[in-house]
Amino acid sequence: MTDETRKDFDDLERTALDAWTAPTPPAGFADDVLARVDAPVAPRSRRWMVAVAGLAAAVLALGIWWQGVPKGPHVGHVTPTERTTIAIGPSVTAVVEAGADVVWEREGTAGAEITQDTGSVFYRIQPGSEVAVVTPLGRIAVRGTCFSVEVTTMKRAAAGAVVGALVATAVMVNVYEGKVEAASADETVEVEAGQNVTLRPDQPIAVREMRRPEAPEPAADLAEIVDEQPLKRPPAPKPSAQAAPASARTIGAGPEAVACKRSLAEVESEAEGLRARVRELEGAVTDATEKTKTYDLSAQTLDEMAEKCELRWDHPQIKLVGSARVPDEAVEELGLTDDQRDAINEELARSNERLLATIREVYGEVTGDEDAQNMAPFAMYAEVFDKTPRVDLQRVFQRLSAERAGHLDAPQDVSQVNPVERLYRALTTSGNDLQGAIADRVGEDIAQKLRDKHGGYGSKSRSSHGCPE
Repeated sequence: MTDETRKDFDDLERTALDAWTAPTPPAGFADDVLARVDAPVAPRSRRWMVAVAGLAAAVLALGIWWQGVPKGPHVGHVTPTERTTIAIGPSVTAVVEAGADVVWEREGTAGAEITQDTGSVFYRIQPGSEVAVVTPLGRIAVRGTCFSVEVTTMKRAAAGAVVGALVATAVMVNVYEGKVEAASADETVEVEAGQNVTLRPDQPIAVREMRRPEAPEPAADLAEIVDEQPLKRPPAPKPSAQAAPASARTIGAGPEAVACKRSLAEVESEAEGLRARVRELEGAVTDATEKTKTYDLSAQTLDEMAEKCELRWDHPQIKLVGSARVPDEAVEELGLTDDQRDAINEELARSNERLLATIREVYGEVTGDEDAQNMAPFAMYAEVFDKTPRVDLQRVFQRLSAERAGHLDAPQDVSQVNPVERLYRALTTSGNDLQGAIADRVGEDIAQKLRDKHGGYGSKSRSSHGCPE
């Protein structure tokens, strides 16, 4: 092979060629070849030609089929300077952040071993695949899941290492779908969807629940809102030793009457205190309800939310397959006809389709992964949330909360705003949009009662990341 020809290969391929040694031919190989060259050529039969044509067609078809299979290189190494999406064969997609170091070797079409020494990478593994991610502090084994791996390093002197060398100090794995098996030198743990695990040198593996970005704040306990004080009863009047007969007693005369008047005044005072207490408790309950409501909020609450850059929203659970449906108990309780039930279910399906399409679109723009048809909505949302800088979230929440309070006008063309803002615009308006659509089909009264039945649709959120400085 000439040096000119070698220029067509990359460094990895040239290294592989240099390492390859041609096998020794079998004994008599050269004589056999020469004998076949000197032998007379027999006339080819038509049947033979048909067989060759059939074989050629089969090879051509096979070639076309193989070209249609998505695949990546069998071996590879990337250290990108910006977020990069790579396909490691047909079953593995990796979104590699800038500064990460990833080396991989494919094993057939459904297996791969990936070495990640530094940085953050999001992996999507098709079900049925056997993939392992090897880090400096442990091995992550998966069989179809969505997860991310972040290797934290620092420069320091370590035994057997050069001063200033990068040393891994922690590996964090977030699991969005399926489950993975994380193994260090000393133990192995199973990590399920919604959990994360941290591997550190010489420490037990720590498994925790992931921070859910949409988690609503629970309502405060009534006992935490007001200090419960024991109610005082008025003291009973002391009976007189020489009490006059009832017929002879007159209100307003004698020491007994004075004591009775004093007791009545105390009772009235205590009753007023109890009435004030009831008003206080009613106000506390109202405040607690207002603090957790996600819709029909007062102007004062919206102003307070804008000051804190807080957003609240509710929508039915977003599903990858199917959509939320009207519960049978709601059908019976509201006295819905079959046509009304079907109409509401149609609007629930349309709402689900709109939100799912928005999440997929935003996920593709933020991560660079355009093939997310089979990803769970929460996995996509969580990945977008994790990859968005906190200050960007603060700006989005600041603008939307100000718009909701009437302090700002919404832009004329929301399609031109950044993808994260588009996502939260869709989420925070979906509840009202759905209620309006249902009202158009079955009436405002039923639409309102359906939403009020559980204080909002199935997924309720109250969130703030603070205001930008």
